Amino acid sequence: MSLELPSTENRFESVCELFFRRAQEQPERVAYRYFERPTRQRDVSYREFSTQVRLFSLGLQALGLPPGAKVAVVAEQGPEWTIADLGVLAAGAVAVALPSGLGTEELERTLRGLEVRVVVCGCRADAEMVCGLKASLPTLEKLVGFAGAASVDGVLPLGDLMGKGRELEDCARSSRPPSSRSGAMQRRGVQQSAPEQLALVLYRGGGFVRLAHQQLVELARALPHALQL
Repeated sequence: MSLELPSTENRFESVCELFFRRAQEQPERVAYRYFERPTRQRDVSYREFSTQVRLFSLGLQALGLPPGAKVAVVAEQGPEWTIADLGVLAAGAVAVALPSGLGTEELERTLRGLEVRVVVCGCRADAEMVCGLKASLPTLEKLVGFAGAASVDGVLPLGDLMGKGRELEDCARSSRPPSSRSGAMQRRGVQQSAPEQLALVLYRGGGFVRLAHQQLVELARALPHALQL
């Protein structure tokens, strides 16, 4: 699916739009690198990375997740965490970043208090804990698991979620081309977001830091200067 984006003149661009624009302009540039094994490093291009994010976003939309819903990512930071975080934002949802290994009571209180609808788990222990809390989480609709959590009963593997995204993408390809900016973006899995709309909730020692889309954009634009890149 094309990553072609409309003109940015006099309009707000979310972090996801900035990301997809970079992928369009420099598709072969290395987006991130990681170690598959202790002695084997792998580079991932913006083309591949943006495809992963897009399919994750479309997968959430295929599940019926509405814009503004909260999706908790309970995992250690890594490639899959980044894909999930950007994919949640691209779907117009709110990403709730929680550390792996939270205690049962704290995790239950957090998920229930924030009315989380989807939980993405990075390891088996966290996935099993969330499964055990389902009865006390009335808003929870779906669990998604990275490789370490995919084998837990009741957890949708990450690959299957992306498969649902690809099915939705294939349906979009066969439909009429969108005539508006919002329609074009939705075909790419990117929902429009207002500057003041809540984007990210960070867990910090029992409390929360809430960031709007505009704040994330300001951070993204300031980071290269701060790092002297």
